[in-house]
Amino acid sequence: MKTLVIPDLHLKQSFILPIFDNLIKESKVDKIVFLGDYFDEWLLTNNTDLYYQEIDYMYKWIIDKRANNVDVRLLLGNHDIPYLTKYYRHYSHNNDKLSDYIKDKLFSLGIQICIEIDNYLLSHGGYANNSIPEDWHFKLLDERDINKLIILENNVGISRGGTNLVGNVIWCDYDKDLLVYSNEYYPKQIVGHTPQRKVTNNNDYWCVDTFSLNSNLIPYGNGEIIIIDDGKINVLKTNYLNIINKVLNENEFI
Repeated sequence: MKTLVIPDLHLKQSFILPIFDNLIKESKVDKIVFLGDYFDEWLLTNNTDLYYQEIDYMYKWIIDKRANNVDVRLLLGNHDIPYLTKYYRHYSHNNDKLSDYIKDKLFSLGIQICIEIDNYLLSHGGYANNSIPEDWHFKLLDERDINKLIILENNVGISRGGTNLVGNVIWCDYDKDLLVYSNEYYPKQIVGHTPQRKVTNNNDYWCVDTFSLNSNLIPYGNGEIIIIDDGKINVLKTNYLNIINKVLNENEFI
């Protein structure tokens, strides 16, 4: 069983997802897990057309992969929840019509908080300080979970500007939370959320958030990704930097 892990996309689906098309076929990938944060990008938060374009692209891409017998799972990030709850953050696009559209697409595709693959626990931020996933974290979400998502999204750790000692699964900071307050119950985890220059591993805590841009829309990470192959982690390079630099130089964001 080979599982491709795709980290935070932040409105770059149509530029990044094509990178994986040949890889999925050539490597015979059976499963794909997205780590969340599909929306919001520095300087582009008010670009309504871009939000519609990227969620539509991702939706069609996932439907196509599933039609070709690839099991695709979507996890939820902190940048996604405001579009399900309509409790917008300063980094969210404040548009109820857009939120309804995003919510319909995400619920239609199926979205959850975490998943276990080959003894690794995958989530957006991670489970630190011996926290344990609740049963509903493994299940597909729907309208009945909105109130639980509101509570979840408001439990922010001090590393991300909140009042809790440690951030929860959608807010957990890799460097300041997960690596400092480890989890004896889940010693093997794979997360996104915290931008990294390259895929980073520390005692089997992996962070793969390598597609992030900084506040000036300059690439921060190198675009490496991982494939889980029967419990073994394989780090793969991509041509992400060439693609995103071309997009940025030619101002291809609509």
